[in-house]
Amino acid sequence: MEKAKSILYVVSREIQLMTVLNLCQKTNENKDLLFVNYNSNKWNKLVKRLIDKDIFNNIYIYNKNELIENNTNNQWLQKDVIHSFDCNNRFSIDRYMSIFTSDITILDKYSQKIRELAISIKLFDEGVLSYFDSYIEQCNNFIECKDIYLYDPRLANYSKKYNLYKIDKISSKNKELIELYNYIFNYNELLNIFFSAI
Repeated sequence: MEKAKSILYVVSREIQLMTVLNLCQKTNENKDLLFVNYNSNKWNKLVKRLIDKDIFNNIYIYNKNELIENNTNNQWLQKDVIHSFDCNNRFSIDRYMSIFTSDITILDKYSQKIRELAISIKLFDEGVLSYFDSYIEQCNNFIECKDIYLYDPRLANYSKKYNLYKIDKISSKNKELIELYNYIFNYNELLNIFFSAI
């Protein structure tokens, strides 16, 4: 079986989406986005703005424990099933060569299939927890995750066990990315405190 050509990015919080958008700025691969723990009230407008920017080929939504209200057609979507958000492609894990995530939900749900298909799992910076061995080991309980992308890899307390990659810090001078954040998150102006001065 030929390996898929797409990358799946999995997010459950705004800060994760910010990191994913930063990572995506330097890639031209086919990429999809999956929101886990999807909350219609919180995410629907944001997802529509992402669709406007055409960054991802497909956007999927998932909530393990609750029905999802789909505002595009006023239907409730079944829980514990991955649904398409305004795209025709049904979700299929075998379409991906790698998955970038900080959320173990997808690792738990698809661990067997991920192993069978030899899909590469890449963890990315989630905040302070990402730098501690216990969090990384928790992720590895589901599936082997050797590649970890961090904003400051030298702070990780597990550097000898894993392949660490540096994510470029978000620079206030990166006007393209800042404008994208302002649009996607509906900000008038982003606070510079979150970003490096370079």
